[in-house]
Amino acid sequence: MAGAAYNAGDLAQATALMDEVLGLDRTAQDKRGITGSLLNLGQLALDQGQPRRAAALVEEGLVLARELGDVFRISAAVGLLCLVALAEEDVPQASMRSKEALELVLQVDSHEARAWTLGLITQAAFLAGDMASECRLFGAAEVLRDAMGTPLYHHIS
Repeated sequence: MAGAAYNAGDLAQATALMDEVLGLDRTAQDKRGITGSLLNLGQLALDQGQPRRAAALVEEGLVLARELGDVFRISAAVGLLCLVALAEEDVPQASMRSKEALELVLQVDSHEARAWTLGLITQAAFLAGDMASECRLFGAAEVLRDAMGTPLYHHIS
């Protein structure tokens, strides 16, 4: 339901539903579920222009993902923290987080996640004014995206 609301552009409804899911995950003490819900809520907060709220949610999810040893969710969390840094125009942090996310995502068998992460690095290069790197990275991400037939989009859970 939260995904349907998100896809329909109703971010407030998606957030309310994802908050309910997080509550259920916490009640069930489902760490993997809690992690996914926190990361999804972080993405929703970013989409609503709330980078500080996003950072708090994602950092909590990152701690749990590391406890679980879930490299996919760790890479997603680090990528989301890169997006937070991009939203705040913090070039050094965005650059560091994007490179860390790429190192992690290379351990994950997901071309979609890799394309999304290349997109993050591209955004960080753009913000830093490194147009040559931005063009190369964007081209690599587009080639990967075209090969998969998917947009540069990444869904966490």
